[in-house]
Amino acid sequence: MKNILVAINFDNLSETVMRKASEIAEKFGSKIWLVHVTSEFATLTGNKAASQTIRDNRAKILREEHRQIQDYAKGLEEKGI
Repeated sequence: MKNILVAINFDNLSETVMRKASEIAEKFGSKIWLVHVTSEFATLTGNKAASQTIRDNRAKILREEHRQIQDYAKGLEEKGI
């Protein structure tokens, strides 16, 4: 079985990359591995209230990105990839 590693960063090309990877996987009977790497957002402010707000916002963004990856994976599973 062949493997395809797809890096997702949720820019404007992510949908195109997923579509192309899916086409290749279907053609060759490959398995797709999705990866999303993000860096920890370090706050440099001494204001604890602001820091918590920033961390809460970053956590919200990461949860949404996680949901998007799950949606991509579900779509691939439904195609048998």
